[in-house]
Amino acid sequence: RNDEKTSDLNVIERITAQFPDFDQNHGILRAIPETYQGHTVSLSVESVKDELGERLNYTTYKDNDNLVLKIGDADRFVHGQQIYVIRYTLRNVINFQPNQDELYWDVNGDQWRQNFGAVSAKVHIPQALTTELKEQQVCYAGFSGSTDQSRCTINRQTVDNETIITAEARNLRPNETLTFAIGF
Repeated sequence: RNDEKTSDLNVIERITAQFPDFDQNHGILRAIPETYQGHTVSLSVESVKDELGERLNYTTYKDNDNLVLKIGDADRFVHGQQIYVIRYTLRNVINFQPNQDELYWDVNGDQWRQNFGAVSAKVHIPQALTTELKEQQVCYAGFSGSTDQSRCTINRQTVDNETIITAEARNLRPNETLTFAIGF
């Protein structure tokens, strides 16, 4: 919101998890940051559903400046492929730099102890902000602080007066994340 010098980020996460066929897991934990550069991001969880749009049970707790969603039912084990669709909003997520502002984001975070076959993020920039975009866009894949750009791709396209920036990485190991930065 340029008139207020604030930013809103509406997020829809689709997490596909593959669980073993034996009784081991009740669901997943998903940590979402509540702060960025020392200030609140006004995190608001809108919904937690499955791929069919059915609401999923979840509870929350706070850990390390994150809101952790504990998704699942303590009385039911999950097996095989499960899809979790989490919708939430954040505010004030722009990193203000001397030469440009940027959206700098760790897509999946670095606290997962599982491998990720694929991680991707699509950022939809509305037409009203398209003129504010700079050419600078970059992605990184690896452990926290990695500057490795060889393990990810980032592309930009325009569809229906909207700019879509897509960042992707494959075969991330435990505690590795996909990160992107988009300049404004």
